[in-house]
Amino acid sequence: MIRMKQAGRTGLFFLFIMVSPAIGQTTILSDSLSWVRTGGPPGGLGYDIRYNYNDISIWYVTDAFSGVSISTDRGTTWQPANTGIQAELGPTGDWIPIFCLTVDPLDPQIVWAGTQWTGRIYKSIDGGYTWTEKDNGVSILYDKLSFRGFTIDPRSSDIVYAMGETTRNDPNPDETGGQIYKTTDGGETWKLIWDGGMPSALTRYLWTDPRDPDKLYVSTGIFDRPAVPNDTIPDLYDGLGILKSTDGGMTWSALDTANGLEMLHIGSLAMHPEHPDTLLAAAGHLLLSPATEYVLQQGYSPAGIYRTADGGDNWTRVLEPPLSRPNEAFSAVEYSTSYPNIVYAGSEKAVYRSEDSGETWELVSGGDDGWGPPGVLANWPIDFQCDPEDPYRLFANNYLGGNFLSTDGGQSWVNASQGYTGAILMDVAVDPENPARVYAVGRTGIWRSDRSGDAWYGLRYGDGERIAASEWYAIETDPSDPSHILAGG
Repeated sequence: MIRMKQAGRTGLFFLFIMVSPAIGQTTILSDSLSWVRTGGPPGGLGYDIRYNYNDISIWYVTDAFSGVSISTDRGTTWQPANTGIQAELGPTGDWIPIFCLTVDPLDPQIVWAGTQWTGRIYKSIDGGYTWTEKDNGVSILYDKLSFRGFTIDPRSSDIVYAMGETTRNDPNPDETGGQIYKTTDGGETWKLIWDGGMPSALTRYLWTDPRDPDKLYVSTGIFDRPAVPNDTIPDLYDGLGILKSTDGGMTWSALDTANGLEMLHIGSLAMHPEHPDTLLAAAGHLLLSPATEYVLQQGYSPAGIYRTADGGDNWTRVLEPPLSRPNEAFSAVEYSTSYPNIVYAGSEKAVYRSEDSGETWELVSGGDDGWGPPGVLANWPIDFQCDPEDPYRLFANNYLGGNFLSTDGGQSWVNASQGYTGAILMDVAVDPENPARVYAVGRTGIWRSDRSGDAWYGLRYGDGERIAASEWYAIETDPSDPSHILAGG
């Protein structure tokens, strides 16, 4: 029996071949072949995680390589839900670049999703199971357009905002900007209401004041995109900050350093569920070496969590990274909707919790060695979502792939990705003495399954030392000693 390896993008596959000793011929047992989708371990580009407001057993995750996945058991297991969404790459259509997803709180059967790079918007009216393209009026003015967020006006499901990132490849590689589109007819037509031009900063989260839905707040920038302009040390302080409109997006002003935001890369923005004048902003950026050295020399980094209690006029930094982690980039902040005194914030290094609405914080997991489930270095939590009935049950969709769950307020984590993979799995190996033991590598690291792919466990440590956990490309077992494993990144 020999094994065929598939460097899969959508899962793991095995082909078993029988060799006849009598006649020396190889025969494929076609009648006995069957294929089962394992989903594979995490390994993609995770983005949003949401739940259905009418039925909180239904959850959604998105991944920019595998599209939409739905859970009907409160986030324990997942199945793809991409019917109607156009695949973009490969003969099997295995790149389904869904970036963002939002459930309409007024009608949870309506779900909106946006793509990475291709500028497409999809709408579902059956709770996310089937999709229809709804992007009339959207134009790709530069080389690429990625939608990063949707917000529904609290007065009407027909009024929706779509936030995006524009990309121009020439003359500068991956020069970025931002746009905001608006529909007032349920997605039949869209109108561009803000364009930052090139270069500027992408837009992602938009919040409406429920007392006055024409009052809007929009986050700009993110930790892994250059600022305005794309410099090194000045890049710490350049950017747009938070956009604010008081007329439904007709005109805009910027909340920036003059309002107390020292870093203007705002990767996440959250509004207090009961006090809409109170907002939290997660600020951070990947610093290049000169900027890192500058931070160390100055003994100060402007990254962290910023808080306003007066509608954005004044911001105060309430959480800052320690100088032992000058590169710590905050990427997510989230209120519990049921117990809004409880708030979470996260970076690629750590997860923090506040129990006084974001005024003070404590480190609950991670640190210099990072956070995540056992055997996994989780990297950036690109989106948090609290269970609406349990403020200590918290999901994190990981930017490098994987959906992780904490049931104790962020102190410990488990991999909650069964059935969901990001479709970037680079290699697979099978234990020659135990075919149920399978190894795979991808963006999130090195993984092992002892049940033929039904469940996966991260392998983060070697000889007691932590090993790097992202962008692995090859793995193989030693045929003479299956406990000896080789991996390359």
